[in-house]
Amino acid sequence: MSKREEWEALGFEAYDAGELTLYMNDDFCTHNGTCVRAYPGLFNPKRTPWFDPSVASTEDIARVIEMCPSGAMRYIWEGEKRVRVMFEPENQRSAAYDGEKLVGFCQLQMDEGDVWIVTHTESDPAYAGQGIAKRLVSKVANAARVAQKKLSPRCNYAAKVLTEDPAFRELL
Repeated sequence: MSKREEWEALGFEAYDAGELTLYMNDDFCTHNGTCVRAYPGLFNPKRTPWFDPSVASTEDIARVIEMCPSGAMRYIWEGEKRVRVMFEPENQRSAAYDGEKLVGFCQLQMDEGDVWIVTHTESDPAYAGQGIAKRLVSKVANAARVAQKKLSPRCNYAAKVLTEDPAFRELL
């Protein structure tokens, strides 16, 4: 099953944004306003339609979607290749994609408690040097912050990223 099919089966709606297709599912949204604050002209919940891709570059749209801590917004880049990192709570992970190809992930154990356990981070060696693994851990950390969870890294790489970045230390 392709990412498109998987996301549509999960109830994501597709929106054409030129070189990329944005996928949105309100059921995943925590309504913390990250997208609106990051680019108010692009996303406006009081406007119909709420998303206006004509006001931003494809790169800016992708950047804002990647900031989504809940996994409610995702995209597939239709034009030039670009690795995107998404939080996928249904898969208990953050994941990196080149097109529809999975090129990395940061796996979690998300139980009903106050702590998410980071079990493993991995990225395809063919993509070495692009900072994908760090982006995967950062995506998990931002999602944990929004969900008001702590992180317990059992993965050595995630532990290194989380302890070295002062912005994430309060999550430990």
